[in-house]
Amino acid sequence: MAKVKTAQKILDCATGMFALQGYTGTIMDELAQKCSVNKATIYYHYKDKATLYETVLAGHLKVMVDAIILSVEQAHGAQAKLDVYVARFASHNSKKSFLVSMLMREMASGGVSMPDSAKAQMHRLVLLIKAIITQGVEEGSFMEVDALMVHFMILGSLSFFITTAPIRKTMISTDEALQQSFQTTTVESVASTLSMMLTKALKNEKN
Repeated sequence: MAKVKTAQKILDCATGMFALQGYTGTIMDELAQKCSVNKATIYYHYKDKATLYETVLAGHLKVMVDAIILSVEQAHGAQAKLDVYVARFASHNSKKSFLVSMLMREMASGGVSMPDSAKAQMHRLVLLIKAIITQGVEEGSFMEVDALMVHFMILGSLSFFITTAPIRKTMISTDEALQQSFQTTTVESVASTLSMMLTKALKNEKN
């Protein structure tokens, strides 16, 4: 039991540091100090920093992807599935902003530190989007589009909104409506707007 608690404590500490400092910026000596353990203890539970990073990133991604897939499978029709996908991605990551922080760092760096197991989880999301679009085409509601581009629109838009929460609170505008938007726009409203925009972009105008 003590070993499990120590391993989880290390994971929790590492998650915070990887989110704030990235893979390269996370120093094992600093992590050990933050976790109140020695480096030998970290390496006892996790082979090296790469293994620890993979456990954190791929593990949290799998939880997110599993949850999104389960929710989408329970929806009926391509349009409903797309709406659920966007809403579930937004709600999950608004509560676990550390995950999108890590993803944004990986996207900015070209994924140089992203383990294959984490890429595999992202691939599952792209395949899910592709399946939703294919169903929409078959139903006559969507036109054929590149699933990867739709994936990037969802991932990029929502991840950027979630990770910029601190700076949006400090932004100033002479436009009162815009200033209020900086302060009050929620991830739910952004997800709803994104779904609406995607629906219009995907709509099969022949029907």
